[in-house]
This record gives sequence, structure tokens and C-alpha cells, in this order.
Amino acid sequence: MDLLGAGVPTALAVSSQIAIGTSNGLVLVFGAGQALKWCLSSVAAGAKYGPVSALSFNVDCTRLLCAFSKGQITMWDLTNGKLLRSIDSAHMPDAGIVSVRFTDDRTMAVSSDTRGAVFEMKFRHLIGKRTCESQCLFSGVRGGICVVEPLRMQNFIPDFVDGVVQIVAMASQNRAVIVAVRPQFKIVHFQDLSGDSGSFPSLAWQGLSMKTGSSMAQPALAIAKDQTIRIVQVFCEDADDVKVSDFQEVRVSFELLSISWVYPNTMIVLDVHEVAHVLDVNSGEELEFIDLTDIGFVYDVNICDCSTERESPEIGSLVKRLCSQSFVTSDGQLFILGSKGIHVLMLRSWSDRLDLLVRHGCYDAALDLAMSFYDGTAKAVLGLTGSKDKRRDTVIVKVISLLDSFVDLSMTRFSPSHGKVELLETHYQKVVSVCVETCLHVRKLDFLFGRVYEKFAEDVIAKDVFLECLEPYILKDELKHIAPVVMKDFLVHYESKGMLSAVDACIVHLDITNLDTKEIIDHCWEYRLYDALIYVYNRGLHDYVTPLGRLLSRLAQSLETESPLTKDHAQLGNKVLVYISCCLCGRSYPLDDLPSDLVIPVRDGVLECLAVDEVDEHGKSGKNFPHLRTLVDFGAREFFNVLELAFDVDDLEMDKRQSIVDKILEMMVEDTKFTATQFGALFTFLARQMGRHDRSITVDTVLFDRVLESLCAAKENLRHEECQQALIELLDTDHLNNFERNRLIAHAESAHFFRVCEKLYTLNREFDMVLPCYWNDSARQGITFKYILENLSGTSLTDVERAKIRVKVIENFDRLVKINSRESAKLVLLGYIGDLRQVAKQLMKKEAELFSFLHNVYEFHSNNPETVDFVVKDLEGEPAVLEKYIEMMCRKSPEEIVGFLKSNEGYRLEETMDICQRYQVIDAVVYLKEEAEDFEGAFDILLQKLQSGLDAMDRNGAKVAAAERANDVIVQFLQKNSFRINSSQRELFWFSNLKAIMTAQENLRLLLKASREKLYAGCAVDQAKKDFSTSNGISRGLESGVRLTNGGTILAYDEALQSLNKMMHRVIDAMMTYFPMQLILQRVLSNPAYVSGTFGELKDLLLGVLDSTVYETTLINTCALLANKDIHDRLTSLVGTASRGVFPERGRCRLCSVSTAMVHEKESVVCFQCGHSYHYACLSDASALAELPEGQRVWKCMQCDRRFRPGALRPRKMSESVTSSALSSVERQAQVSSFKAVRKSLKSPSKFQMLLQLKENPEGGRAPRLVHCERFGLRVTAPPPPP
Repeated sequence: MDLLGAGVPTALAVSSQIAIGTSNGLVLVFGAGQALKWCLSSVAAGAKYGPVSALSFNVDCTRLLCAFSKGQITMWDLTNGKLLRSIDSAHMPDAGIVSVRFTDDRTMAVSSDTRGAVFEMKFRHLIGKRTCESQCLFSGVRGGICVVEPLRMQNFIPDFVDGVVQIVAMASQNRAVIVAVRPQFKIVHFQDLSGDSGSFPSLAWQGLSMKTGSSMAQPALAIAKDQTIRIVQVFCEDADDVKVSDFQEVRVSFELLSISWVYPNTMIVLDVHEVAHVLDVNSGEELEFIDLTDIGFVYDVNICDCSTERESPEIGSLVKRLCSQSFVTSDGQLFILGSKGIHVLMLRSWSDRLDLLVRHGCYDAALDLAMSFYDGTAKAVLGLTGSKDKRRDTVIVKVISLLDSFVDLSMTRFSPSHGKVELLETHYQKVVSVCVETCLHVRKLDFLFGRVYEKFAEDVIAKDVFLECLEPYILKDELKHIAPVVMKDFLVHYESKGMLSAVDACIVHLDITNLDTKEIIDHCWEYRLYDALIYVYNRGLHDYVTPLGRLLSRLAQSLETESPLTKDHAQLGNKVLVYISCCLCGRSYPLDDLPSDLVIPVRDGVLECLAVDEVDEHGKSGKNFPHLRTLVDFGAREFFNVLELAFDVDDLEMDKRQSIVDKILEMMVEDTKFTATQFGALFTFLARQMGRHDRSITVDTVLFDRVLESLCAAKENLRHEECQQALIELLDTDHLNNFERNRLIAHAESAHFFRVCEKLYTLNREFDMVLPCYWNDSARQGITFKYILENLSGTSLTDVERAKIRVKVIENFDRLVKINSRESAKLVLLGYIGDLRQVAKQLMKKEAELFSFLHNVYEFHSNNPETVDFVVKDLEGEPAVLEKYIEMMCRKSPEEIVGFLKSNEGYRLEETMDICQRYQVIDAVVYLKEEAEDFEGAFDILLQKLQSGLDAMDRNGAKVAAAERANDVIVQFLQKNSFRINSSQRELFWFSNLKAIMTAQENLRLLLKASREKLYAGCAVDQAKKDFSTSNGISRGLESGVRLTNGGTILAYDEALQSLNKMMHRVIDAMMTYFPMQLILQRVLSNPAYVSGTFGELKDLLLGVLDSTVYETTLINTCALLANKDIHDRLTSLVGTASRGVFPERGRCRLCSVSTAMVHEKESVVCFQCGHSYHYACLSDASALAELPEGQRVWKCMQCDRRFRPGALRPRKMSESVTSSALSSVERQAQVSSFKAVRKSLKSPSKFQMLLQLKENPEGGRAPRLVHCERFGLRVTAPPPPP
């Protein structure tokens, strides 16, 4: 190109020839041998029309369209290199051509320019003159077209014949459109495009035969933008019927620049970073990628540089990223135009891909890829053609060749040359696994057990590994056929390794038709391979009875000689039971089903074998039914379960079922060596069979009774619940109608079949006898109470039956209490059983039950007082019961006694007090003395308790909580009872409490003083005094290096002294309610502790008294303000009511109905606030006057006042009342007096009257404060002083 002066390449077109456009306007055409065939156009034309921007071959590659960046289009004849047409009017002047494309029609092409317009060009050749007609398809006014791609069916259907339908796909930035240009212009499909506005759309056609239902390829269009590729299929049935349907959508992780199909379902896409990606369209999987940044990718930048016409805003700078003329595919090859040459990328064929992996030594990957070719799941497969079977045969040949080479190399070059044996075994395991899986996959077992096994057999280790690797494939039923030679070596190897159990498991998964049956049977008997033995007999010899008889005989010998059985013989017995179950149920051991023609013969043969009466193996008679005996001895329960499963089969004859049952009964009833467990299994089996709806089995009554007796008389019963359930099911049928019911009850009680007893007693309507069936059954004790309530509250029982239940419950009430004392209490309290007094007296001799019962009684009463209060009150008539309960509470829960005493009555005070004193329950004793009005004794006890707490504080200053609690109890006691004792006792009690506290204060101060003096003596006195003069003296003394041995004691004394001060303040605050302040201060200041003390010690006391006084004063003032406000509001309301005008509702008197307007001048009318009006004379005659407490008389409305309503009580003065002649004057006077007394007692004092009480002085001394009144509801104390 440099020699020709063509410039740099700008455009590329590929068909059977290759055409390259240059920046100087030349077009270089190369033939098949890459030889330059034509050099079209000239440098002068390039200077005039600009660089070549687009090229396009027609279908047969005889014509070439060449478009220039300034809008010129030329057509060249490639047979002789002549210019056929030069078209300058196809587009707007100086509009750059972006693309030009021939269609399937040789006389038609489409092109697009930088303005976004699309034109159709029709070529004509008439009378030696070549013409071109241009028609605009899209003007680009509403959106410029970025890319145009006509559908050319010849590209993917070589024998396609030109049709009349011409389809063109176009895409703008926001939308893709498919139009039919011929036979008439029609928009077939449009689709909105999403994604980044800076991304460029791309279009590519390809023929696909998927999802169409036929082998004929249908055109598919790939539309790419941003990171999304959408594929639609076009169906063209005829010229007027073109349909488009969505096919698939593929999303990628990179921004797309251009796309191109290389094969159906395989696409190469170019991203904005110039990386080419190979995609599988169906799965969306990326198969490979290659970086193209080094080739100097050619973009269509010359189009915009040379065009002078204004570009479309939709195209703009995006056209500079256009590369559709540099990224071209043809015949499965991708041609890429670079700045220095053309680069060709192509996909390898399937065999080349395998060979490449083999050359790199990747045999595992090569075999995996070959398997994907065999399965048809590989992606981008080239060169593998033909039908499915033909493709597989081709692949198998290649696989066998690969596998043969792989085994040879694995045994030689790939084999470890040194190291441990385990390393070599691991290597062979990997190789054998690959060989087995590959041969299984392609079904070439002859190659596996032929050439492959021969190679592995050359090495001992490799051979052993090969044989052991076959086991997992056999067990998974993937390998069912093994060559006889390999099978023989397999048995020998596992025998030498002692792994015969693995052989037993493997044989049952193999097809043994090609194996030596006799040799395998001998090996099975010798090495106890029982599963394999049964399998070989069944599948190889079609014999199902012989192995069963021989196995039962061996099991019988083991049972006679071994106790207990060895693991091998126990395993043998279990296998025999499973085998019997399979044969009787129509199953093949150990897997699958029996053939339908063998089900009945096999079942009959097995039953006959089980019921054999003697064994003639040694020519001697054996025991009766030896096989049945062997099975019962080995596992009776399991054997009878097997029979039960067999009996559930519908087509088993009735006589055969009955026969086997009769023989079992005959064998077991006549022999006394069977255990209770075995009889239990037999009984369960018989009961279930007799209880079947079809009544298939009948049992002799005598034999069944003997079985039941044996079961109930046995000491052991390991299947108790199962036997009981079976008997219950049997009772639901009529098979036991001939049995005496009482005898059945006796048997059931002996065997502890409580549910059976319940059912039998219920049938006899002995409901009271059902109760022991519940409380004796540990599993059902909890529902005893539910049964009692249901029967006593229901209507299904008679009165006599309910009475029997009550008697039974009362007689055994202690047992019910042991089961659930709470539910027992509910039975009595809700009135279902007896009365509380009777039950409690019955439990007097059983303390634990009585306590638990009464505890729940009172707990239920506290939660439901209104429901059961009258029942609990009845217990108060039995003081001995209550005192017994109180005594037990003293032992078990003394903290609950006081609450119980307060909420209950009926106990005797003296006896209860003795009990509480005996168990040292001080709080209860105090309460009882208080109830007995022995206030002095109660106070003495509390004072002793306080003194004990104060003494403990003296001994150890840290123990202050007990003293504080004792002081609080005394204060509460005195506050509650101060109004019940006389003034002298009140003074004695309060000041005794105060004296005890002040005495403790004095003693504690002396101890504190002595401790400090002792501390001073051990160190520098001046320094210590200086340290202790501060609040943190102890710590400062320690910091100064002084040894303060009593520092902790002094701190404890200080804390205790502070606590005593708080206690004294609490007492004084409470005393101020009952004693003058002067008296309290006088007593306090007369105490030696305060006489000799400093003012600092009195300061806190005086401040506390002043705070209380201020608080009470504030409280009284606040109450007065509230009362005054209420009075003011009420008076304001009354004044407003009295000042409001009154308008009568009706103009008539409510008594005489005469108009109030027609009255005499001297007559008066009375009108009330309610609107009712009366004549004065009418009201006077009706006595409508009411007398107030102050002696005033006021009018009352006859209609609104309830005293004047019909039937209401009208109070009258005694002088005016009219009563019945039956009452005397004395009786009438007493009646009126009583009525007034009731009204007075119900009337509460007004707020005003309460305020007047503040001025009263009932005892001539200081007036008591309102808050000191006992009836005053506001019980508050002064807030604590600020810290």
C-alpha cells in the first residue's frame, strides 16, 4: 500500500475476494491467493471524494460498491475492473456515507449517511445505459439511523433463490426497526433500546434452526447495545406475512462495540476496550476472549472529518467509534482490519481442540471435552457433522485413541518414579477412575476389561487398585457386567484382603448370567456371603426355597450351640426374616419386584418350607415345625411382623393363612419353654388378625385363653403396651363375645392392662371402677380429674352411678392429692366431691397430703374469691384443721403465715399463738397478740427484736439492716394502734421506742470515741487528730504512712450512727401526729446523749422537725386554697343561675291546666328554672314546699322533683303525714327517726365542714391538725431533707 501511495486502510469487505478501502480513495481487491487483483479508483478521486468509508460485494462477488466519506458512491465490475456507475445524488451533497450494503436482490442496495438518513438504491441497465434511482427510506429527522443491515439469506443458506421479500434492519440510539422494503414498504417490528446513551448499537443477521419445529434455518437478528444482546427470529411465510418473535436475551459484563456471527449459536463480540469475546448464544456463556489492542484497530473517523454537512445529533461523536467496516466475518472466520494489515481469527474444529489439549499433556481435560462432544453439550463445535449416532461413533473412535494413549503414559511417563507406595496407589486410583467412567459413558466395557485391564494387570499394584476401584461403580448400579476373568480376579483379591463383605454387597448388583454359578455358590457358603447366595439362587437358578431351608438349618444350629448369638449369626437371622418378607410380599431380594408369574409360586413354596413338620437332613425326625420354632426363638416379634405383612396381601388364600396360624398355636401352646415376650408377640399377632374386618383368622377359644393366661401370668413383659393395644382392638370386634367378661377383667388386671380394664368396666357401666384404671396407670394419672369432671358434670350417667364415683373419690382422695393436689382442690371447691370439712378431716392423719391440699385450696380461693368463698368459709368451723395447717406452715413456709392469718378466720387465738411461739414465728405472734388486744405484749416482742438489732449494731457497726426493719415494723404497729390504746400506753410505747434508739446512739458514740482514742495511741496524735478532723481522715492517715489498724471499725461505726439518726428522725416524724412538738423535744433534749453533745449533733434533728412542720403547714394551706376555689366556683354558678331569666315552656299551670296569663291582679304565678309554671294557689294546695337543714322553706317543682312523682316516697312532717291506721303514733315516730338516721349516716361531710374542723379544740389543748385525724385519707410524710 505504501508503494501504491494508497494511504492507510479505512474499510474492509470480505467474500470470495477481499476488498480494502484506503484514505487516499483507492480500493485494493485481492484474490483467493492473497494476490492483488485490482486497484480501483485513483488518488485524484480520493482527493475529490475523500477516503473510502464503506465497501460491499454483491451475492456472486461480481460487483463492488464503494462509498466515500463525502457522499460519492461508485460501482465496479470485478470481472474486468471497470467503473460501472458513479452515483453522486443518492444522498444529500457532502453528507458522508456511513455504510452501504447490497441486498439479496442484485439490483438493490441500501446506504446510510452521517445525517442519519437511509436510502434505497435501485440499479437499472436499459438500452446500454446504466442508471440508479435513489429513494429515501428514513430521513433521520425524528432520530438518526446509526447502523443499517439488510437480510442476505445467501450468507447462511447457499442455495437460497432470490425472493420478492427484501428485509432491512436499522437501529438508532433508542430504537431498532425491521422493515420490509419489497414488495411494499412496511414496518414489521420495532423494539426500544435501553442502556447508556453513549453506547453504539450494532446489528448482525444469522440463520438459526432452533425453536422452529423444522430443520430449515430461519433468519435471526442480533441487536446489541451497551451490555445487552437481544435476538429475534423472522418468519417469512409469504410476501404479505412476515412475523417477528423474541428468541433470547444475553447479558454481558462489558460494554459492546460491535457484534458478528461466526457460526449458528456462536458469536464474536467486540467491547469498547478492543477485546474480542466468543459467546455461546444459547447459554450466554463466554467461551474465550482475545485482546486486540496491539493490532491498531481502524475506526471510521474519516467520515466525520471529511463530511461538511451538519451531522445528526443522535450520531454526533458516536460515528467516530463506528467499526462495522473493520470487523467482518465470512465462512466462520473473523477478519479484522488493522492499521498495518488484516488479521484473521477462526475457531478450531473439535478434533483440533482435542489435539491441542493432548499436545499440552492435558488428557483429563481432553477426555472431559470429548465427553461433551459425545453428549452434544459442547459449545462452538466445528467439523462434527452428521446424525447423532454418526457423531457419537466418530467421537468414540477419538476417545478410544485418547484413552489408550492416556493409559500407556500413565503407566510410564506420568507414573511417579519414587516415593511411597501410597503415592503410587493414589496415582492409579485417579487413572482407573478416569478409564472406568469414560468407558461407562461411551459404553465400551469390552475395551475396559480388554486392553485397559491387560495393561493394568502387568503391574501388581495397578491391578489391585483397578479391581478395588470397580466396587463403588458396582454398588451404584453403574457397572452391571464384568468379564469372567476379571470377576475371578476380583474374588481372589478380596478374599486375600479379607474384604468378603464387600463381595457380598457387590454380587447382588451384577448380572450373573455370564458367571460360573457353581463356583460362586461354593464361595458364598464357604465365606458366609448370604446375600450373594440368595441372589445367585434366585437370579441364576430361579430357586427361592432351597436357600431358605439351608439358611434356617444353619440358624437353628447356631441357636442350639451359641448363647448369645454371634454377630454373624444374628446377621444371618435378620437376613432370613427380610428374605421371607420379600418372598411373601412379591418382592425380589434385596431389590426390585418379582416377575408377576413367579409371585404366587414363590409365596407358596416359602410357606410350605416354613410349615415343614420335620427335617430329614440326617435321616432323623426333628422337633415339630422346626423352621417356625427357629424363627420364633430368634425373634418372635420380628417374625410375626413378617407374617402380618404377608397376610395383608389380598391374594393370599384364606386356608393358607389359617394353616400357618394353627401350626404356630399348636407349636407354642404345647411347649412351656417359650417366654412371656414370645407369647406377647404371638398374642399381639393373633389379636390383630382376629380384629381384621374380613375376619380372616379364627382361633380356638381354649387355645386363645391359654395364650392369654400365659401372657398375664408371666413376670416379664417387654411388649406391654403393644399387647394391650392389640387386646383393645380385639375388644372392638365380636371375637371375644364368648369369653367371660369377668375372667377377661381378671386377666387384664393381672397383666396391668389398665386401658383394657377401663374398656371392660365401661361396658359393664361400673364407672367407679374405672377410676383405679387411671390413677394406677402412671402414664394416664394426669387425666384422672378430667374423667371425674366429665362424668359428674355430664348427663350420660345416672344419679346412682355418679354417687358411686363420688364415694370412690372420697375413699381414695389421698391418692388424688398425691397425683395432683391442685386439681384435687378444684374438685372440692367447685362442689363436685363432698364438702371441704369432710375431706380435710379425712386427710388429718396424712400431713403431707393435707398441707398440699389446703395450700392449693387457699391459693385457688385467693384467685377466685367470689366463686368459692362460701366453700372456704365452711372450713372455719373446723379450727383443729386450720391449726394443723398453720403448724405445717410454720415448718414449711413461715413467711406466709401472717398473710394467711389476716385473710382467714376460724382458728383459735390461744392455740394458734402457742403454735407460732413454739416455732418462733415472731411476726405471727405479734399479729395474734394484736388481734387479742394484748398491745403491750405485742409491743414488748417488737421492742425486743429492735433491741437485738441495736445490740448487733453495737457489736458490729455494719449490721444495720435488721435494726432498720425492726424499727419500721414498730412504727407501723404504733401508727395502726395508737387510736385503739389509751393515752398513757400510747406515750409509753412511743417514747420507749425512741429511748431504745437514743440509748443505742449513746453507746455507739462511746464505742466510736474509744476506737479513735485507741487509734491515736498507735500513731502521731497530732497528725491523726488532724486527719480525722476531716471527712476523709482515714484515707489521708493511710496516705501519710500512719498504721490505722481500727480504720475499718471506725468507718462502720460512723455508718451505723448515721443509720440510727435516720431511724430517730423516722420515729419523731411519726410521733408528731400524736404528741405536741414541745413534749417530743423535751424528752429528746433530756437524754444524756444530747445534753452533753454539741450543737452539730442537734442540728440534723431540729432541721428535720422544722421540715416536717413546714410541710404540714404547706399541706393545710394547699387544702384550704382548693376548698375555697370549689366554694367560689359553686357560688359563682349559683349566682349565675339565679340571675338568669326564666321563660315558661307552656302558658298553662302544670296542676290545673288553666292559662297563667288569665289570672287576677292579686294572684301570683311561680315559674321554676326548668320552665315549668304553676299558680301560687295550686302549689300551696299541693304542699310543694321543701325544708332545708338551715330551717328555710323553698318551693319545689312538682314535675322535676322525684319526691312528687307517682309512687315515690313523699317525706312529710309528722304533724301533716297521713299513714295507715294500722301504725301507731309511736311506730310512725320510730320509722321517721330511723329514716333520718340512715340519711345522716350516708351523708358525707362537705369540704367547708372539713375546713371548720381546723378551728375546733376537742381536748382543750392544742388544736389537732387535719392530717392527724384518723379518718383523713391523705397519709403522707414530709419529703426527706436534701443531701
